Order: sequence, then C-alpha cells, then structure tokens
Amino acid sequence: MGKSLYVPSLVLALAAPLALIAASCEQRPVGPGTEKPEGEWRDAHLSNGWFNEVWAASANEFFITTDQFGSGVIGREGIVHYDGSSWRIDEAMVGSADFTAVEIWGRSPTDIFATAYRAFGNQDELVHFDGTAWKLVSLDQRDWEHLNGIWGDESGHVFVTGSNVIHHFDGAEWTRADIPDTWLYGIWGTSASDVYAVGHGVYHFDGQTWTQMEGTSEMFFHRVWGSRSDDVYAIIRRGDIRGVVHFDGTQWQTVYESADCSLDDIWVSGTGEVVCAGTLWPDPRPRAAVLYYDGGAWEWIDIGRQNSWLESISGTGDGGAVLVGNRGVAIYFKDGAWEFIHPGYRTHLNSIWGSAPDNVLIAADDGFVFRSDGGSLWPERVSEAGSDVNGVWGSSADDVFAVGGGGTIAHFDGSAWQAMRSGVSTALFDVWGSGPQDVYTVGEDFTILHFDGAVWSPVDYQADFTPWHVWGSATDDVFIVGENGTVLHFDGRSWRKMQSGTTAWLWDVWGSPGAGVFVVGAEGTILYYDGESWRSMQGTGMRILTTVWGTSFDDVSVASVDGAIFHFDGSQWKPMYDDPEQNFWGMWGSSPSNITAVGDWGVIVGYAKE
Repeated sequence: MGKSLYVPSLVLALAAPLALIAASCEQRPVGPGTEKPEGEWRDAHLSNGWFNEVWAASANEFFITTDQFGSGVIGREGIVHYDGSSWRIDEAMVGSADFTAVEIWGRSPTDIFATAYRAFGNQDELVHFDGTAWKLVSLDQRDWEHLNGIWGDESGHVFVTGSNVIHHFDGAEWTRADIPDTWLYGIWGTSASDVYAVGHGVYHFDGQTWTQMEGTSEMFFHRVWGSRSDDVYAIIRRGDIRGVVHFDGTQWQTVYESADCSLDDIWVSGTGEVVCAGTLWPDPRPRAAVLYYDGGAWEWIDIGRQNSWLESISGTGDGGAVLVGNRGVAIYFKDGAWEFIHPGYRTHLNSIWGSAPDNVLIAADDGFVFRSDGGSLWPERVSEAGSDVNGVWGSSADDVFAVGGGGTIAHFDGSAWQAMRSGVSTALFDVWGSGPQDVYTVGEDFTILHFDGAVWSPVDYQADFTPWHVWGSATDDVFIVGENGTVLHFDGRSWRKMQSGTTAWLWDVWGSPGAGVFVVGAEGTILYYDGESWRSMQGTGMRILTTVWGTSFDDVSVASVDGAIFHFDGSQWKPMYDDPEQNFWGMWGSSPSNITAVGDWGVIVGYAKE
C-alpha cells in the first residue's frame, strides 16, 4: 500500500483551547524532478484560532470564548474552561446550544453570561450558563442587532451593550434602552446606579436614565474599567492613535496615547494599577504586550510572542489578572510581573516522545510540555522558572523525564511533575534511558549526566564537545552525538570516541536492535552503524538534518530545519515532504503507520500508511 501524510490522532483535537487541528490542509509537493511516494502529505500547526474574551472566577479558574478560523483549521468554537490544572471545552457548555460565543462575564462559575451568534442568524443572542447547561435569554431585540459587552453587579443586575441599545436585567425582568445612532462596546460600573457604557461616546446610568457624558461625543471609546466613580479608565481610538483616558469624577483626560500599538481591553486593580491587553507594532511583526501603569508611569511589557496580540483581560480577585489573546496565549499578570498559563499554539516544539498513541508528550518553550491522550492536547507546566523544555523521554507513562534550560530536570510520576536537582545551571538538550534507574541527559558546556534512580551525577568522562542528543539500546550500548562529528559510545564499562568519518555537527541519533544505528546532522549528513563501523549515506542533499526515527532498517525517517522529510526503505532515501517555511526538531512514532514530526511555531506533521 502507499503512504500518506496526515494529521495523526494525537493532534486531531486540542483541549487548550480545544481547537481541532486541520484534517485537510494544503498539499506540499516535493522538489522538481524527484520521485514522490504514493499518497499525499499534509501538515497542520497546532492552531491558528483565537482566545477572544476571558472571565476569571479566580487565578485558578476561568472561562474563555474561542474562535477557530484561518487557513487549514477545522475547529470547534465555544468556551474553554480552565480549572487550575486542565483545559477543556465542557460539553455542558456547548451541548445543544449551537452558537459561537464572543463576549463573556460571570458572577460565579454557575452564573455566566455570554454573547453569541449563529452562523445563519440575523442577530446576536445572549446565553446564560447555570452550572449545568447554556440556555438562550429572551431579549427585546431588533433584526441585525449586535451585542458587544456584558457587566453586572453582585445584587443581580446585568447590563448588555450593543448596536444602538443597552439591555438591563434588574433581577426580575429585562428592559431595553435605545441609544440611537450609537454603537456601544465596553461596559462597567460601581453599582447598578453608577454604570458607564462606552462606544461612540460615554453614556452614564444613574439607576434611572442613560445620559451621554459631557465632552465625549467626538471620541470613540472601546473598553472601560475602574475602581471607583472618580477613578475610571477607558481605551480610545482616534485615527491611527490608540490611547487611555481617565475620569476623575469631573472630566475625562488623556493619560496615554501612541500610534505604534493596539489596545484591546483594560482592567484597574483598585490599588492604583492599570493593565491593558494590547499589541506593539514594531517592524517587522506585531508582538503581544501588556501596557502597565503602576501609579507613576506607563510602560509596555513585551511577552515575547511575535505575530500575536492580547485581546482580553479579567481580574482574578487577588490583585492580579488573566490576559488572553490570539493563537491560544494566556498569561497571569500581577504587580508588573507575568507568567504563561498557556504558551499558545505558535510556540516552538522541540521534541516528542510517547509511551503509546494515547499518551504522547511534546517538549515546548516557556516551561511547558503538551500532552495528548489521542483525542485532546493540553499544556502542562514543567519548569516553574519558565525555562524552555528541550527533551522528553520516559520508561513508561508514569516514569517520564523532561529536561531544558537552566539545568531543568523534571520527573512525572503519573500524577504530577516534580523538579529534580540536576547540579548544573546550563541548558540540557536531550534525555534518554534504558529504564527508571539508568537515564542520561546531555547539554551545554560538555555536560553529560547520569541518573541511577536516586541522584543525578556527571559521568566518568571528560567531554570536549557539546553533546546534542543521546540514545541507546541497552545499559551497555549508549550513543551520544554532538558537534564536530563527535560520536561517543558507552559499552557498560567506559566511554570512548568513535571514528565517525565526518566533522559535521551531528544533531540526532536513533537505532534499534537488528536495525543498526542512524545519526543525522549538518550538510546532509546521515551516518549508519552496523555494529562494526560507521559509513556515510547519501540522498538528502546538503540539508541540516535535525531528527531521525524509525522502526527497522528499511523504515527510517529524517527531517530538516528547512522543512524536508525523507524516508529510507532499506535501499534509498526518498523525499516525502518539503515546506521550506518549516523547521523540524523532533520525531516519534507509535508504529510504522503513525509517525509525528514537530518543530518551530507549533508545526506538527503526521505520517501514516494507507
């Protein structure tokens, strides 16, 4: 039978934010004049979808509305629930309510409102979640009426802004207030008799009447939040200018403005701090960032995500806030400091390992691994310091090691990740073992460490090269590869350098009893060891080959930093896939018919026999 590339089972659905990966994407042809294997080859990034709006019950529980759209993405739209440890689309929240949620606000996890639209509806709708199911809320609406913002107080009042309208629930019934020729977006208040709605101007509600505030009719306001009636902030848009204005109880005044940013949401702590979700627009790409006011000065804090922006913010009740944005980014922000809650789906994926098709882990940047159960994919924090996770390996599903920057080593025992003492502060690149009491990791500054089941310690060998990857077939057959063509072998008694026949940097090593050992590296280097000597193999050009995996001598795949994948059938290397925009760093499979390669910017490529 032929072979075809597909999005394998481990990435068919995501639990955070549960966006389905593309089941059908653009076919990538191989180079001209080359033989293309039967079937087709397809790829998918983790997600191109959005986190739209967030409402937080606490720092450890919040709800996010999501969109899944963009090239090659087939997704579920709905509401993601994070409970402090796991991400999921709660079926009770989607269920029979066929809608796409946009805005969201809640009083508690069992009392949440969201605006929503149907694919073929003629107006937005309001839905309510009571802890069991979402139900439509009956409003007095006009055709093509949009709903744009939600806010309520603790006494039971709820306000919803829209196009030319504000709906109000007083705890007993909904009423409608028409605001002619005015689109309203954000809304916030100190009580049901002191509410501010913003859009084309600012409208204030005193408990009886909505009145446009003086001096606001010529300004476009986007979002609003405050701490008191004399401490209210709002985002304004004026041409290419984005800014923040402040109301001191008497007048609105501009306190910040810039033409090099976007501002999408705002939150006020009540202790003098203001936090805005936004984007910086330097050349060449936009960057997700936080605009922060500490009571003295405004500053931008870049969170290191290119081609991303932050869309929404919600206070968590502890003086902090959760901010979310496109491509699945979520951070916790407090007192000018921040950390990722979810690294997003355009993060770099550095390696992959699994114990079975329903237990696959992908090492990623910013201190996370993504775990798949075969149907869903979600992030787990490995490094509290946020160090990149470079390698992951386990002897079983409940004995997994992850290594990364700053000497990070963490162990998963089937329940939770726990930090281990490595004794080094250098970056660790890879990890492999023959069992729970025989594990190796390699890294910067000639680092080679061994774990005996109790402690990590340096091996009895003075390395003079940077080792990149480690693999073995048994306790007495371990290979380490690295720069300058170095291959190091351990026979159970001592380490020795082998004659590789090359000075190219060697990036990865894989083998199997009966199949021999394959090593890949720069300049199209592929080395094969048959148990006696190393020989060079040809067939991939001068590419930088970074990862190799196989099942037997006649079933080996390699991938490169310029998006190529080749397959060896025992006699020759054949091109399987070619996309110069991709960079691959890891490859793993559960069988000859299920192989996955991962790389930069959340790329995942899968392979299967038809």
